[in-house]
Amino acid sequence: LGKECFQSGDKLRFANMAQLTSYEREIERGYIPIDFIEKLGFKERYEETLMLRLRTQKGIDLSLFEKNFGTSCREQLIHRAQPYIDQGLLLYQRDRLAPTERGFFVIDGIISSLFL
Repeated sequence: LGKECFQSGDKLRFANMAQLTSYEREIERGYIPIDFIEKLGFKERYEETLMLRLRTQKGIDLSLFEKNFGTSCREQLIHRAQPYIDQGLLLYQRDRLAPTERGFFVIDGIISSLFL
């Protein structure tokens, strides 16, 4: 994708402590039991959106995608997805991009080819 897709607006992701005793100890000490915090840049958010949304029947709401990543990224995503749409592996309908029944069998390959 072109450089015009890259925007600011990093987000944070965090996870709670997995070990219950550590989690409880932090709560008792008055701390939030966070195991780690990581900063998600534009590329990570873009790829995570594709990975999580295209693995569902609903797929990606392209209006929301555009709101989060911009018009240029939306247009480029549709352009890059077109071969899969033509092959019947992705469905582009009612402002949504989603895998077809056949597409679910190869969705990981499709997703990785759509990454930045």
